[in-house]
Amino acid sequence: PGVFQDIDHAQTWVTDWVCWYNTEHRHSALAGYTPASMHDGSWTQQAAARQQAMHAHYRAHPRRYRQEPTVLTPPARATINLANDGSRLKLPPTIHTLISH
Repeated sequence: PGVFQDIDHAQTWVTDWVCWYNTEHRHSALAGYTPASMHDGSWTQQAAARQQAMHAHYRAHPRRYRQEPTVLTPPARATINLANDGSRLKLPPTIHTLISH
């Protein structure tokens, strides 16, 4: 923002930025999900929608793929400056059932 006009301006800017960062910005380290969706669990619905779209495209254009694509899930443990073991969260079984039919 350049220079803040006063402390209130700075606080408003930071509050707005943190809200955007947590609720709108899709993080590559979280497989394209937002921190808010990780926190409230809504990433599973988003993952299901992504998987359905990928499955539909695969069915329509199977020759474009070597194998059926699967949605990337977030890491099982999200950290800042700590080692991550690389494990990923799993989609709930009900989502797999919905996608396969």
